[in-house]
Amino acid sequence: MSDKLSCVIPDCHRVRATRGLCWNCYQSARTIIKTGSESWKSLEEKGVCLPKKKRALHSPFGKALEEANSKKETKDEQTS
Repeated sequence: MSDKLSCVIPDCHRVRATRGLCWNCYQSARTIIKTGSESWKSLEEKGVCLPKKKRALHSPFGKALEEANSKKETKDEQTS
């Protein structure tokens, strides 16, 4: 199996599902996060998961929302 498609956890060779983790490792991470002992950010910093990917919004609504958000950010930067 290609490294590109396998889980980022050493010795786990399952196919990635999300955040670079296979489904089993992702569920284990979620359980740990729910207990409050870790966060996604702390797991990212430790290198045991990847950052969440920003999903592309391809619908007309998604594009309009993305454009509106970028205009707001530009306006906020100009007023700062």
